[in-house]
Amino acid sequence: MIFLTEKAKEAIEEEIEFYVGIEDETLQVSDMGLILFVRKQSCSPITEGGHKEIGVGVEPTQKYLSNEKFSKVETLNELHDIPVFIEKAALEMLEGRPTIEIDSRGALEKELLIRDGPVVDLGSCRVTFSRKK
Repeated sequence: MIFLTEKAKEAIEEEIEFYVGIEDETLQVSDMGLILFVRKQSCSPITEGGHKEIGVGVEPTQKYLSNEKFSKVETLNELHDIPVFIEKAALEMLEGRPTIEIDSRGALEKELLIRDGPVVDLGSCRVTFSRKK
């Protein structure tokens, strides 16, 4: 079950308004959905390592309807009945949690995140630089 904090609801509403009103005028609210997916944080000279975490975003659902890597798991009745799609790899990382709490943060408090979300450490990795001659 997906639980949304009030801040997350506001952030999702704003993202839906952006897509439907600005990004693509042909989209309807019913075309939008909440997507949970695994993202890999790339290695950089600063982090000297990497990790995988579950990202949360608002996107048009058309490309997820027939994507075998994603499953529709729920409909958010309190938010225009938009569907929730979760990547199968993200479900594995969540280890069958009965409730997933989604919040938002960031400078504008619009970055969606899973509270106490799982992170998989990918270990250290080497960063190389090439210099053009």
